[in-house]
Amino acid sequence: MKDKIFSILLSWLFFMFFSWTNVYGSDLELSGEWVSRLEAEFQGENDIILFNSLGLDLNYNSSMSAFKASLDITDDDDDPNVSLEEAYGEFYFQSTDLRIGKQYIAWGKTDGINPTDNFNPEDLTDPFSEDNKLAVNAVRAKHYQDDWIFDLIWAPLFTAAELPEAGSRWSSLPAGLEIEPQEPENSLENSEIGVRASKWAGSIDFSFSYFRGWSKTPAWPDQSIIEDVQLVFKPEYYQVDVFGTDWARDFGSFVFRGELAYFKTKKDFQLKNPFSQYVLGVDFNATDELYIITQLIGEKEEGKDRTDNLTVSLEYELTEFKTIELNGIYNLADRDSLINPLFNYEIRDGLAMTLGAYIFSGEDGSSYGGFDEKDYVYIELVRSF
Repeated sequence: MKDKIFSILLSWLFFMFFSWTNVYGSDLELSGEWVSRLEAEFQGENDIILFNSLGLDLNYNSSMSAFKASLDITDDDDDPNVSLEEAYGEFYFQSTDLRIGKQYIAWGKTDGINPTDNFNPEDLTDPFSEDNKLAVNAVRAKHYQDDWIFDLIWAPLFTAAELPEAGSRWSSLPAGLEIEPQEPENSLENSEIGVRASKWAGSIDFSFSYFRGWSKTPAWPDQSIIEDVQLVFKPEYYQVDVFGTDWARDFGSFVFRGELAYFKTKKDFQLKNPFSQYVLGVDFNATDELYIITQLIGEKEEGKDRTDNLTVSLEYELTEFKTIELNGIYNLADRDSLINPLFNYEIRDGLAMTLGAYIFSGEDGSSYGGFDEKDYVYIELVRSF
């Protein structure tokens, strides 16, 4: 019911938005891209998966306001669907920007893994996709004061992560189990808030942030329970207070980045103790053609051993239109890994092709070793317009 009320209010906002602004004489732009992707597994059942999607973006911009709506139409082997990815209105005042609607909120300065970025959950049915974040309904105000930017966010409705079904391609649970995530009720008390203060001071860019809300992914119990002769797992989302900071600094051709967050969980919550996450990284141009990013990613939960991962990303420009990449992550404790080589070719304006692979290794039960028999290659064509 509350979702419906929020949608009605959002529709009313958009109506007022277009009534207030002179749309007919404005810059209204429609763009998009069509993506076709073919994946083939090395071993296992040697599955071949064809995925097609059409993304449409409607943008309106003026000196006083803006509007964006993004529609995604997908057609894969499992579940064709149409989804509204983003839809928000934005209003510009003298020193404040106000954005209301379904949107992405990106905090943090490190590459890919951001401990301070906690508003947008992930679509874990495709965990290795670069664009698997889910937009949330929120009100966001950015205030600019001298060299400072103050970011205040309120997300009234909880948005859960998309979890894979037991026995599906990217699930570590066997088929036949029922998964029933325990989600918080949508109420004012359970809404999420966040505040961030950031500043650019000479050669260093830094921020401090606070988030109060719910975990992006649920905590999993050690075992399932039996309900009506059915094995059921009930992972539970938990409330957190997150205190974070991030920074980036230039040293010639090097950029050093860091991010640190402390997650305070409730004392009576048994599935997850308070924990800290950190990322330390450096990126630099080794030559005019070679760009390198390295990061150390870690987590320390109270009462448990620390876990650390090392990531490396290499990008080499063969020509103006062809590049090769090598991305990898290595778990220092379990010694499992993921390697992702890529070849990118911009065939012409608006048409690009990517050839790549995902290669997993490690022991069963480890983060990447559990997918050891799911290595796959893929080819992807992207047509932008």
